[in-house]
Amino acid sequence: MGYDPLHDDAQAMALVKKFELDIEAPRAGINAEWEVYRYDNLAPNNCHSNADLNRAICETVAKMKG
Repeated sequence: MGYDPLHDDAQAMALVKKFELDIEAPRAGINAEWEVYRYDNLAPNNCHSNADLNRAICETVAKMKG
């Protein structure tokens, strides 16, 4: 199996560790989503939200790289 952090939890968590990302658990409600971001200069930056944690991680890293 190749590199696929979107579907492989261990690979997604490796991205969290490598890029020192912060994760907020979903709050109760209709649009409960994971929030993934990285603090730059004491302010959250490159934040993405999604109901799927791996997707939110991948989107945050992609935005940081792009």
